[in-house]
Amino acid sequence: MGDIKVGDKVVVRLKEYFSGEGSVRPLVQGVVMFVNTTANFAVIDVGNYRVSYWLNEIAAYNENEFEYTYRNRVKRTSVSTTPEDEVLQPEE
Repeated sequence: MGDIKVGDKVVVRLKEYFSGEGSVRPLVQGVVMFVNTTANFAVIDVGNYRVSYWLNEIAAYNENEFEYTYRNRVKRTSVSTTPEDEVLQPEE
């Protein structure tokens, strides 16, 4: 993804304790609020929460689609902006 900077739009997988669905962890869009490259983490503003993520858990945001890379796996997913489509499904 390159260097992460404050103000960048990014995609992260919501932490379990914020999703309210147990093991369901939807992909969500957020904005970088703080970056510490020495400690290898960033704080992301996701809706009403500011959550810390390891840098390898953060993916770049693209207007039409995004890639989420985690443990050498890539999933291509369409982004929907409607509230009822909060849980994004992978394309087949």
